[in-house]
Amino acid sequence: MELSKEYNKEFEKNALTYRENIKSNKESLLEKKYNIFYPVIGKNYLNNNDLMILGRATNGWKPEFKFMDFKKSIIKTSIDYSQPEEKDECPFNWINENWGKMWRSAFWNVVYKLMIKNFERNDENWTWNLSWSNLMKIAPAEGGNPNGIEWEAQYEKSVDLFTLELNELKPKYVLMMTDFFTWGQYFLKRPGFEITKKYDDEYVEAIVNYNNTKIIVTVRPEGKLQEKFIKNVMDYIR
Repeated sequence: MELSKEYNKEFEKNALTYRENIKSNKESLLEKKYNIFYPVIGKNYLNNNDLMILGRATNGWKPEFKFMDFKKSIIKTSIDYSQPEEKDECPFNWINENWGKMWRSAFWNVVYKLMIKNFERNDENWTWNLSWSNLMKIAPAEGGNPNGIEWEAQYEKSVDLFTLELNELKPKYVLMMTDFFTWGQYFLKRPGFEITKKYDDEYVEAIVNYNNTKIIVTVRPEGKLQEKFIKNVMDYIR
C-alpha cells in the first residue's frame, strides 16, 4: 500500500532538499552510499489500524545509491521496495521468512511479542495490522544513524513526513522506540502534540496524544529486559 500523492510528493522533496543541503554543507557526502526508506503498511492495516512502530533510521534497505547519481526513479524504487511481492501478500513477509535471523533483533522481538500478547495475533498474522516507519528517511547504507550534518539536511522535511504519516495512517497506538531525549522530543514538542506523561518509568519515557492517536515513547530496546519492557509498554495500551 502506498500513502497519498501528497505524501509521495513530500517524500521526493525530502530527497531533493537533502541533496541540495549536503551539497552546500559537505559536498563529499554526495559520494557516500545511502538508503532511503518508505513506510511499510501491513496487508490488513486499513481494516484494523492497531499499531504503528517507529525507529530512528534503517540501514541495509533498498535502494542503495549515491546522491551524486540521484535520479527520481530512485523514489519509485524505494516505494516499490516497501510493497508486497505478490498482490495478496503482506509486505512484512520477509520478517517471518527470515525469523531465524530476525529474532535476534530486539526491535522486532519486542514488536512480535507485543502483537502476540496484547493484540491476540499469531505467528502468521502478527504483522498484518502493523505499519512501520522511521523518523529519518535517509540513512548511511553501511550502518549507523545520520550524523549531525545528515540530520540537519533532512530534519524539517522529516518532521513534515512524520506528521503526514500520522494524519494518513491514523494509528490507534504508536510505539516510538527511539528514546525521547535524543530523538523523539524533536518531533513531538510541536503544536498539536500533547505530552501527558513523561520520565516516570524505566522504559517508557513519554506518552503523547495527537488527535486520536496515543504515542508511547520508549528507550531503545537493545540490551533491555524484554519481558519488563513489554509489560511497561502494555500498561499504556487499552
